[in-house]
Amino acid sequence: MKRNERQRQWGRKDPDTKIIRGKFACNELDTLEEIISEQAAEGWELTSMSGGLGFRRAEKRRIKVACEVVCSDIAEERDEFAAFCQAAGWKRIFEDNMLQIFTTEDLDAEPIHTDPAVKLQQVHHKCLTGAVLPSVVVICVALFLLWQCCWNPGCNEYLSGRYEIALFSGPVGIVIALIGIVRYFLWYAGAKKAVSRGEPAVYRKDSKVEKAADIFADIYIAVWILGCFAAVLWHSGGRVTDLPLLWLLLVGAVSLALIFYLQRRDARRGTGGRSSNVKYGAVFIAALLIFITGLMLIVTKLDTAPGSDRLRVSMEDLGIETTGRPDRICSNEGFIFLRRESGSDFSENQKGLSFYYDIYTGGNDEICQKVLKERYGYLTDGSRDVRQISPEFFGAREAYLCSTSDSSWKTWLILCENKIISVEADFDLTKEQQAVIGEKLCR
Repeated sequence: MKRNERQRQWGRKDPDTKIIRGKFACNELDTLEEIISEQAAEGWELTSMSGGLGFRRAEKRRIKVACEVVCSDIAEERDEFAAFCQAAGWKRIFEDNMLQIFTTEDLDAEPIHTDPAVKLQQVHHKCLTGAVLPSVVVICVALFLLWQCCWNPGCNEYLSGRYEIALFSGPVGIVIALIGIVRYFLWYAGAKKAVSRGEPAVYRKDSKVEKAADIFADIYIAVWILGCFAAVLWHSGGRVTDLPLLWLLLVGAVSLALIFYLQRRDARRGTGGRSSNVKYGAVFIAALLIFITGLMLIVTKLDTAPGSDRLRVSMEDLGIETTGRPDRICSNEGFIFLRRESGSDFSENQKGLSFYYDIYTGGNDEICQKVLKERYGYLTDGSRDVRQISPEFFGAREAYLCSTSDSSWKTWLILCENKIISVEADFDLTKEQQAVIGEKLCR
């Protein structure tokens, strides 16, 4: 197997088709030409370029390949170019919008482009719009995301996970886009120097760079998957379950199987140009929506399943005996920098009492101050009667009792190290109950 066969090939269930997985930019046309000519010598003809190169079994032939870029969106102009090439002995075997692929059995045939500068300018024009411009858009979107979610973020950005997503995706996306832009312009500078010397530019993949990029992409995807599962486990109250993993494997396996089927069908029928990648994008979006929907249903099921109401403090812990079916809810949100755990117990009891609590755990004191300002502004705005009480029974740093004249509910706000706890109840907490809350929630 020759050097360019390094592109990954998956199992050949169909002996008459072959898929070589890999993407080829317009400044990598020499690599594409080599692969097509080598495959032809082994008895394969190019029929598809959707999600990779698709080949169909054919007679073994020794051919010369030319991949050209025609900077025109008008089909008639591309056909005129093909007719010109046909007259010169080059037969068009594949068209994918601006990319035109020609072959000839005359191994000594003259190149289609006799002027290297003209070809370079056409490739440069296509790369600017097809590779550089999208990278610039990625950078702009990443900067906007960082500005919206990471510049002076509030509680909502932390608790919704937008801060973590922007903090991780933004800089990485910018770095990837910048690397792509720098790589391209370094290549273009070298190509221009070669053309200025009267030599043809080299349109070839750098195997080492491609391998490093693949490894980086794999690590990036792995971090995303692990982060998503860590978030799911936190939101489900830390209950380790195989259901999310099994659901991911199921959706992933079905999606990959469908993609492989479509690629082989395109290779067999000769129907897969790059423009057909829309259907692969639709498959990805559909799979993502199905996965998210199923994951939400699984988490909801976990929240309502027996044992899902694992409150840190219940009525029984406070010495209040329940008389009916337990009515308890526990939920989590946030992730790394700010987490919120909420619990409520409205279980039936003889006195008709109920309470609920919130625990905010911040990564540092600055985030905790944001929580106090945004969620507990009544400490300073005078909207409630606030009285500082002794924190010793809670084992906390500070404690406040907040109430309003038109409600029987009272709020105990407890401040610990990087932790803010609020307990709301329609009854007065005894010192013993305060000690229980301090033991259960503050530590």
